[in-house]
Amino acid sequence: DAEQPATVPGQVAALGQHLGLPVPVDESELVERVFTALRSRERWLLVYDNAEHPRVLEGLVPAGGGGMCW
Repeated sequence: DAEQPATVPGQVAALGQHLGLPVPVDESELVERVFTALRSRERWLLVYDNAEHPRVLEGLVPAGGGGMCW
């Protein structure tokens, strides 16, 4: 749910736990680890539901890899 942009990093970090990534102290580090893990996969899809405008997701869209954000 991207309706509240401030909660998105925590939600991406929670995805890291589902992917079995080690949990660092810093949430932004875990977000970057999630993006690194996604880039290494052939296919992935992130859905940012209810995002009002793409600019609220700045820094929360992984660059590269075989996936997409919607």
